[in-house]
Amino acid sequence: MIKITWFGHACFGVTEDGYTMVIDPYDPGNGRPQLNLEANEVLVSHTHGDHNYLEGVKISAKSDSPFKVNTVDSFHDDEGGASKGKNLIHVIEANGKRIVHLGDLGHTLDAEAIRKIGRVDLLMIPVGGYYTIDAAQAKEVVSELNPNVVIPMHYAFSDGAVIAKVDAFLKLMGDWEIDDTDSSRYELEGGAKKIVVMKPEYPFV
Repeated sequence: MIKITWFGHACFGVTEDGYTMVIDPYDPGNGRPQLNLEANEVLVSHTHGDHNYLEGVKISAKSDSPFKVNTVDSFHDDEGGASKGKNLIHVIEANGKRIVHLGDLGHTLDAEAIRKIGRVDLLMIPVGGYYTIDAAQAKEVVSELNPNVVIPMHYAFSDGAVIAKVDAFLKLMGDWEIDDTDSSRYELEGGAKKIVVMKPEYPFV
């Protein structure tokens, strides 16, 4: 069974059969604590420091990966990358399940990107706005991809931050079941469509 751990911001661990990938490790500072993780592999959506801090992840001895990983090109903004650059969407497959991490996606998706991404069992999506898509755009992307499970990420935990809290997104998704786990860990199973609101293992504003 695939296990998901949210370390905060856009950083996740994805584990299957003893093999762990870390996605988008962040650098310390600006309220972000020091990461001290261990994994077999690291995936990075783009080269900004809060998503590619490789020093925060110790690479374990190599072993055969149970995951197949594909990427889909996208942008960090809605100007074709002119202001914030490119962004990689990661499509991760194992045991018949497909997990999609959108990184710092800055725009809604066109038909070609939706086709390349394909079926989605679990979607990790930024919802905070300003640096990424906002709550309304995130709702549109969820509608476009039609995942079974949605995990919101890249949002604030306190008032006054540049990015928004998760509440705005949840209000827009009122017809979805909300699973407020109060946990940093989630096991991907079947079941009804739902939004899983996780508690980051390393919370920060």
